[in-house]
Amino acid sequence: MDRFSQFFICPLMKREAMQREREAIESEFQMAVPSDAYRKQQILCSLAQVGHPINKFTWGNLKTLKDNVTDDQLYSAVHEFRQQHYSSHRMTLAVQ
Repeated sequence: MDRFSQFFICPLMKREAMQREREAIESEFQMAVPSDAYRKQQILCSLAQVGHPINKFTWGNLKTLKDNVTDDQLYSAVHEFRQQHYSSHRMTLAVQ
């Protein structure tokens, strides 16, 4: 339990892990592309009112995750987010 809890107490959040996550997101995206359900969702999203959050591209892929931010910017933003929002009083842990 102690080892498990360290993940929440002091997550490593290494640069390499962020790149692996980007690649995992790309893999999930590529698996979803041929899905009719995904295509239907994207069509419905594109019909929403312009400016509404659902009108945007709702998935991430390697292109969308790399075009808008450098690796250094992402790394800094993730750590800044953690400092501002990552707090035990905002968390609930359920063990089954």
